Amino acid sequence: MGVIKKNFDSADVLILLLDENMKILYLNPYGLNLLNRESEEVIGQNYFDLCLPDRLRIRMKNIFQNLVSNDQPELELYENPILTKNNEERLLTWRNTTLRDNENNFISVLSIGYLKTQKNHKGLFFLENVRDKTLILDNIQEHIIFQDVNHKIIWANKAAADSLNLKSEELIGKKCYCLWAEREEVCEGCPVEESLEKNKPVSHQMSTPDGRYWLVKGVTVKDDADHIVGAVETTLDITTEKIARHNLESSEKRYREAYNRAEFYKDLFAHDINNILQNIKSANEFIQLLKDSDEFYEKMDSITQTISQQIDRGAKLVNNIRKLSQLEEKELWLNEIDILPYLNEAILSIKEIFHNKKITIKTDISTERVVILANEFIIDIFENILINAVKHNKNEKVEVLINIKKDALSNNIRLEFIDNAIGIRDEKKDQIFKKQYIKKNSGTGLGLGLSLVKKIIDIYDGRIWVENKDPKNFKKGSKFIVLLPGVKKSN
Repeated sequence: MGVIKKNFDSADVLILLLDENMKILYLNPYGLNLLNRESEEVIGQNYFDLCLPDRLRIRMKNIFQNLVSNDQPELELYENPILTKNNEERLLTWRNTTLRDNENNFISVLSIGYLKTQKNHKGLFFLENVRDKTLILDNIQEHIIFQDVNHKIIWANKAAADSLNLKSEELIGKKCYCLWAEREEVCEGCPVEESLEKNKPVSHQMSTPDGRYWLVKGVTVKDDADHIVGAVETTLDITTEKIARHNLESSEKRYREAYNRAEFYKDLFAHDINNILQNIKSANEFIQLLKDSDEFYEKMDSITQTISQQIDRGAKLVNNIRKLSQLEEKELWLNEIDILPYLNEAILSIKEIFHNKKITIKTDISTERVVILANEFIIDIFENILINAVKHNKNEKVEVLINIKKDALSNNIRLEFIDNAIGIRDEKKDQIFKKQYIKKNSGTGLGLGLSLVKKIIDIYDGRIWVENKDPKNFKKGSKFIVLLPGVKKSN
């Protein structure tokens, strides 16, 4: 209080304190000199009766009463004259506010005025420096903290204190990183520390242990000698905005992925179904050409078989697209299963589908049971790899060897599907499992099935790749290798 009175006493503007009854509690030396009065003449007197012209007293008393009864400070500027002891009028510009305690109880009205002719009136802004700025800073949502070069808090606004359920004075002398980050040293990437080092404003997004996100800015503070004495830190809680932005970006990503999937499946389905319909149409046209010929009944079995195969192909296409969509749109439960029954079922299925082909599928399995974390989609892995081995095979006899081994050290299950089909060029080996390749090459029949295989294996946390059966000649066939994590036996 002594420092404030010293500033009041030395100010070159009029500074006045009034109680709720309009009586003068204090008038600084500048004001006394302006009124040509002594302190004992004014203290305890009604300011409006003593110092204002008659014509203004009622209006100014009403303004005063409104100021006292209002909980919010009045910061507007007013102009009105005052009367000196010699009844001379001096026109002043005024700024008024109420002073209240921590319970918001009225203490006094603080008024500051300066002459209209006064050019140097720095003292007018004493109110802003002492009172107005505190009121403003305490009513904004950002945390505002003035700290020294060692990060000790010198002053903090109400929002900063409220974030810790403390009072502002309880923060004084403590270090910011101890309070908010629960650390014993300066936070990594601290904008205030960086601002002190670089002598320029710095801002960063940061997080605290409670899961909140903050936009933190640091600005250095200098003394009259241009020496850095501390920094002002402003911190805004951006957790809601951060989460909202993350959710929006996630939503946009999901939308784009869903849209791309829909476009991909639409194009792929349109392409493959057109091929299937065209094949059926061609078969039908062939029937029309042969219906009156002697070869009609001889060729009929082959034609109907072609139509049946195309219908099966269409059904498989629809089923694969459905499964791919299901795999991409939800998480699937995995259970411990023995894959050998599924493999045997897939082998039987392939021989039924291609019953008109000579197919030999041999297995070399080093264990009676092969248990992994998987689900019913495991059969699609086996079926689609075997389908490719048969469909892309120009040999009179289709031969497939399936090797299954378990690595005792890694516990991985290694499956090898070795065929005698047409093989795959090296430049295509990394592409055949990708959708971009599928879309361009779906007519070959390689794509969709292998995309399904790759997706399922990814869910099982496994790997798939393809090598040449003969390392020196890709045309002799392919070796599809599947690596799946095995289930460790419990003791």
